[in-house]
Order: sequence, then structure tokens, then C-alpha cells
Amino acid sequence: MAFDASKDKIIKHIGEATTKDDEDASIDIKAYGEGEQKISMIRTGTNKAGKTYFAPMGRMTYEEAIGIVPLINKALKWMEDNK
Repeated sequence: MAFDASKDKIIKHIGEATTKDDEDASIDIKAYGEGEQKISMIRTGTNKAGKTYFAPMGRMTYEEAIGIVPLINKALKWMEDNK
């Protein structure tokens, strides 16, 4: 079955953290349709042409990981409290 963007729901926006001078991380709780809730970590930034880009967090430096750990902990607590 093909991905249907209309079924991809943000259940709870947890917050943002600056991971580098020109990039931020956005942490959300999402679910696809009636599926299991999952933590979504997206990297956002602006390229040289001035356009905003979005990408999965993927590999992180130590500093980037330290910057988003509090948000991950907040997301985990929210998920635990809202089972």
C-alpha cells in the first residue's frame, strides 16, 4: 500500500532544539492512521539558496545528541502518561 500523507498525524508537538548554528531539531509524537504512536525527529535548516529543508535526524554529533536528549525524555514521559 502506498503512503498516504493525510493519514500521517501529529499527535503531540514536543518541541525544538538548536542542534547547530544553522539547524534545528523538531520532536513530535506521530501516528500513521490508527497505528502505534512513535517519536519523530526531524532536522530543519536553510540551504545556501535560502530554502528551508527537512530531513530525518540520522547520524548526530555528540553535541546534537545532548541537545535533543531532554526533548526525547519529555516525549517518552508524554507517551508513558498517555498510553
